[in-house]
Amino acid sequence: MSFHYLIDGYNVTRHELFRRYLDKEGDERSTLLKFIGKTKLARSMRNKITVVFDGLIPGAGFRTRANIDVIFSQEETADSWIVRRVMNDAHPRSLIVVSNDRELGFLVKNYGATVMTVEELLTVALLRTPLRETTEEDKKTPPPNEEKINEELEKLWLK
Repeated sequence: MSFHYLIDGYNVTRHELFRRYLDKEGDERSTLLKFIGKTKLARSMRNKITVVFDGLIPGAGFRTRANIDVIFSQEETADSWIVRRVMNDAHPRSLIVVSNDRELGFLVKNYGATVMTVEELLTVALLRTPLRETTEEDKKTPPPNEEKINEELEKLWLK
């Protein structure tokens, strides 16, 4: 079963735990999209991510990411857009709504969606992120020879 994450964009970017990830320029929307891409939140190509921001599409300086749908709710709130999306979905159990907004969470749960808090999102995302980037040296190092390791352990333990 594939999942579709519906992320309440500003609810995440304005959370105190997310503040440490802001770029020097401080564009919270772009930082969130980079963070989602870098941490491989979707995990599988079958999973989808939609980030919903309140308001109108910003000027030319805003860039989206290839694997993330970005919605600007225009005249309605992001919460209203998310609720409407969950209400109209044929398979709401496959939807994961990310927000700390209790009212939003209550509404979407009533339609069958799962709610993930911002803290849970950040924890899951960080657990899926390697502590450091893979270097060229790492790529050159051959994987350990399991047979040799087992032989050495047998010598130590089976004396």
